[in-house]
Amino acid sequence: MPTGAMNQLRDAVRLAPGDARVHDALGQTLRVVGAQRAARREFEEAARLDPGEARYHVDLAGLLLDAGQPEAAVERLRQAARLKPRSAEIRLFLATALRRAGDMNGMAREYTEVRRLAPSGPLGELARQALNERSIR
Repeated sequence: MPTGAMNQLRDAVRLAPGDARVHDALGQTLRVVGAQRAARREFEEAARLDPGEARYHVDLAGLLLDAGQPEAAVERLRQAARLKPRSAEIRLFLATALRRAGDMNGMAREYTEVRRLAPSGPLGELARQALNERSIR
């Protein structure tokens, strides 16, 4: 990302420090350029400023999962799932985080929930395949 665009996002944060959206946008940009620690701070701030917005918890969870912290990611994804209980996408991401955290029973519960929420779509099919693979083992 060009330096000018990054500076514009930083200026936006300075001008609107209480706006979770600008913190999240800066976090996304920092993550893309590999500044993971700074991205984490921005995602945490976005979630602190607007704890009722699921996407901020999801964004932070993705970074935590990539950083090898699946348990912390699970907590953020559980919060997101409480905020958007009908989101098959969040449940699928939560199942992935639970698998990485070693909670296979929790993973299976979330895959089952994905199938309930999206029975005929591609997410439901992914969940069905994952559950079938688990039963084979």
